[in-house]
Amino acid sequence: AANGGEGEMDVDMKKEIACREALLNIGWALFALDIQRTLLAVCNRVLGDTSTSKQKRLSRVKALGHLGRIWLKKGTELSSSPTVNTIDMEELNKSILAARVAKRNKELGIECEEEDVVQALKEQSSFE
Repeated sequence: AANGGEGEMDVDMKKEIACREALLNIGWALFALDIQRTLLAVCNRVLGDTSTSKQKRLSRVKALGHLGRIWLKKGTELSSSPTVNTIDMEELNKSILAARVAKRNKELGIECEEEDVVQALKEQSSFE
């Protein structure tokens, strides 16, 4: 019976991980959409400002183009850099699992720190 409980926990954990990953992806997509909407609104406002001269608006277009090239260059540099900070889902999942295990152990009266669980998970090569 104990083994079946562990199997159910594995299935529940995998479902929780899949949901967490889906939520992060949705959150990122919403964040990107918000940035795009904001950028579009700013560009429309700055470039469509009829209270300024046509020359001034043309100057703004050139400035935005220059800014865009800088962003593109920087983004390309960052995407090719191995030092870019990205979300490591495996590490995130291990940390969450470690917190859950430490909490469960505490409820069962087992002395175990979260850091010990994290270290054990790092040492366990078969963890998925």
